[in-house]
Amino acid sequence: MISCYLCSTIIKEKDSATCPRCGIYFCNQCVSTVDICVLCGSNPTRQGILDGSPGGTSGLSNPLGKSDKRQSPRKRINTTIEYYYTVTNGGARNIKVIKAVTKDISTHGLCIYTMIPLAEGQKLEVLKSDILSLRRPAVVRWVKRVDEHIYRAGLMFA
Repeated sequence: MISCYLCSTIIKEKDSATCPRCGIYFCNQCVSTVDICVLCGSNPTRQGILDGSPGGTSGLSNPLGKSDKRQSPRKRINTTIEYYYTVTNGGARNIKVIKAVTKDISTHGLCIYTMIPLAEGQKLEVLKSDILSLRRPAVVRWVKRVDEHIYRAGLMFA
């Protein structure tokens, strides 16, 4: 018996997708909402057809259904990044370092999948990435809850 990594539903192998890099399983419902592995950024493949290449072939879409107001074109890229933000609790400031997976990037921002519910207008800094050579401050422009544990967010570089 296998279960979906995201929702823990028991699934049959023929009704699943597998990450070729991690080997974890996703149910068809979860893989249709998150088109990359939340652990490594690879493309989960359906019914044992192994792809293994990072990045995808599906078209880019605006997740909120609004008109596209981007200043520069996006490039589809799936990789793991680390970002941080500051949390103030009773006067004490704590830094939270979080991992996320990118969906796409442009010269003005990027789209990420994260397990942390970010807020519009929240300031953060991208720390570690294979695609950015420097730390980049960013502002959260929009957030969409993908499922119970995953959020997709649009970040604009500050």
